[in-house]
Amino acid sequence: MKPMSTMFLLVALASTFATVVSAAVVVDYDITNANANISNVVGIASEDANVTPTTMQSFGALGGPFDFLGSFCYLGWPVGGALDPAKYYQFEITPDVGFGVTYASIDFAAASGGNEVELISWEIHASTDGFAGSDIPLGGNTFPANSTWHAFSLDISALGQQAGTITFRFYMYDATSTGFTGVGQAPTFGDQGRNFTVNGTVEELVVQTAVVSWGRLKAERR
Repeated sequence: MKPMSTMFLLVALASTFATVVSAAVVVDYDITNANANISNVVGIASEDANVTPTTMQSFGALGGPFDFLGSFCYLGWPVGGALDPAKYYQFEITPDVGFGVTYASIDFAAASGGNEVELISWEIHASTDGFAGSDIPLGGNTFPANSTWHAFSLDISALGQQAGTITFRFYMYDATSTGFTGVGQAPTFGDQGRNFTVNGTVEELVVQTAVVSWGRLKAERR
């Protein structure tokens, strides 16, 4: 009898899975203490321990900032029926190395001064490369210009799980020329005001390698 062969087969199976480690609020932007007339930056009230967010900041010629604590509103939004890609609020969220964010929703409240006839529009877009080429419309809605906060919760689950930086831009348009328009929390304008929060789960990504041996195969030839 002669041993035909001895064969070992090692198969490395690399799989990535997630372990949930955090609560539902990924970043809470502190609209409660914002005032666009004092600063065009909104600070962070709280954040998940495993992400690094930027502050929220206004960009473009958004003139006439509203001088009111608990609001982040301007006069300079487009009055026409389309967003101006140069006028927006922006912020970024970057998970720490080895973590990913599974995005769920963005919650906020918006308002505009007016006569209740005009409908103000808003949209939120996201990008995986700082809007160099990637521009992902996540959704939008309208609300009446009646000096009252209107609460919204936008489903952003289409982003899925992201291990890199996501840049968000918040646009408004169809604004009136005389009504301050933006987001806010101040109870003076109704009970629907709130901070601007990004929700989801932050998960640790673990790479596991499994070694499978098919053993020692023997065959004998007579």
